[in-house]
Amino acid sequence: MVPAVRLTKSFLAKFKTRSSTVNEHVRDTESSGLLATRFAKSGQISFVYIGRIKGSVKREITIGRYPDTAIEEARIRASELRRLYRQGIDPKQLEADQQAAQEREKALQRALQVSLRAVLERYLLARNLKPKTDRDYRSTMQSCFADWLDEPIRNIERRDAEDRYVGLVKKGIKAQAVKAFRILSAIMNFAKAEEVSADKYSNTASERLIRDNPCDVLKEKRYDRHIPARTHALTLDQTADLLEYLSRCEYPQFTGPKIRPTVANYIGLLLFTGIRREEAARLEWSDVDLIGLTFTLHDTKNGLDFVVPMSIPVHGGWIHISSAILRFSRKASAGVRYPRHFLGVELTAHMMSSISVVE
Repeated sequence: MVPAVRLTKSFLAKFKTRSSTVNEHVRDTESSGLLATRFAKSGQISFVYIGRIKGSVKREITIGRYPDTAIEEARIRASELRRLYRQGIDPKQLEADQQAAQEREKALQRALQVSLRAVLERYLLARNLKPKTDRDYRSTMQSCFADWLDEPIRNIERRDAEDRYVGLVKKGIKAQAVKAFRILSAIMNFAKAEEVSADKYSNTASERLIRDNPCDVLKEKRYDRHIPARTHALTLDQTADLLEYLSRCEYPQFTGPKIRPTVANYIGLLLFTGIRREEAARLEWSDVDLIGLTFTLHDTKNGLDFVVPMSIPVHGGWIHISSAILRFSRKASAGVRYPRHFLGVELTAHMMSSISVVE
């Protein structure tokens, strides 16, 4: 039978110096279930609690080593363990569950450290934007938020967004700032819908990547983000001068600025149709119906094909281009070989920039 004594410092000092060759135990009279155990091999004393859940076997739980753990500290811990056993709670299982919960929380916090760049990539993948728009988004983010891209998106706060917008406006690039924050706000809203969990392959608790859009501060504080629409248009006199220039620039005796015939045809098509530059540059002969007086635009801004009626000047211009190709092919004795693109070649950005000569 285990002897019972009131554990004190003086008793434990004597208990430690015993020369027994077996482990010894003494029960504390002040705290039910609390024992002091002396290990014969090392001479060290440890506090142990012995208890059980009703209907189960007794279990030992080591509280701590004396004197690192004081007597009163051991009694307080024994009281907590006794309360858990009475409630039907296994202290060891509770400790294991708490440790597992802490590990899951740490894993969740690590999972939440998603960078702005990573969210940008997922956003662009989800949107399936056109290549030009994709490049524009990346370029704008790199230009205005380069130092944020590799930071956790959760670290971007409302104050950061406000300060960055004000800083960009002070640099005199308000239009770019407005555009950049429109893109950033869309990415932030995308991140708000992202669910993050510690383990995506299990049913562990998840959390939204961010709860608020920091860009909303600009709207809530009513920052001026209005950019006046461009209203410049050619006057009738300017239009007449341009048409005269385009009609004469191909002649050898013309002494004004020279541009390629391809570019001249390109400018004329834009002038008489109002279609976008990229749409005109991508046109192919298979898109042109000279008999039905229509041409078809593919992959327009809204993603749909669009049939455009052909005006008399446009029809005449295409007849002129077709005749020139026919004359050249006959001279070359190679038969009629129409190039893929109706302008002769697909216009590059460099060739499109030749419009500045006309301006």
